[in-house]
Amino acid sequence: MTTPEPDLAALVDTIPGPEGWWHESNAETYRALAARLSGLGVPDDAAVSILASAYGAAVDECGG
Repeated sequence: MTTPEPDLAALVDTIPGPEGWWHESNAETYRALAARLSGLGVPDDAAVSILASAYGAAVDECGG
C-alpha cells in the first residue's frame, strides 16, 4: 500500500470527526486511497473532500 505524506494523513484522519475511526483498518484504507489520489495528481484538499463524501455515504448506508 502507498503511504500518504504526514500532512495528508492528518487531513484524512479528520474525516470521521472527533469520534475517530471505528476500526484502525479503515484509517489505513482511507490513508492509502488518499495517497493514490495524490499520486494521480489530485490536490490534497480535493482528495480529502472526495474521501469525506464517500465516508459520509458509507455512514448513511450503515445507518450512522
